[in-house]
Amino acid sequence: MWPITHIGDEISRSKWNNLKVLIVDDSPGLRLRLADMLKTVAGLTVVGLAHGVADAYRAIHELSPNLVVLDLQLSDGNGIEVLQATKRVNPSIRFVIFTNQSDSQYRQRCAELGADYFLCKSTEAKSLLMLIEGLVSKQ
Repeated sequence: MWPITHIGDEISRSKWNNLKVLIVDDSPGLRLRLADMLKTVAGLTVVGLAHGVADAYRAIHELSPNLVVLDLQLSDGNGIEVLQATKRVNPSIRFVIFTNQSDSQYRQRCAELGADYFLCKSTEAKSLLMLIEGLVSKQ
């Protein structure tokens, strides 16, 4: 059993040997802390950091991540826009919504748009590392 809050369709249990992660959050400090934390996971590469909607679109297009850790509150809009537009064009990219906006309406909307996981920053922060470690092959 996964020690996180899972939404949407069942995510594939297959593992990646080289998980490429993009972090999208409006807080510079949090982006750097998340990157530092995730860099400790073998088999994972943090390919980029983005602060807003436009920056996220550019980074997704240029860096081709397998997984996007996405906040809903961004400097120039809402992460739901990024989720919706990206899933429409590239449904294979996995999304972990990592936000303080944990109301059920946000969880439901993200599930409808194809988010793979939804974690609350204030109550499920430790689950983010456990989740991503579970997605990376230990080979």
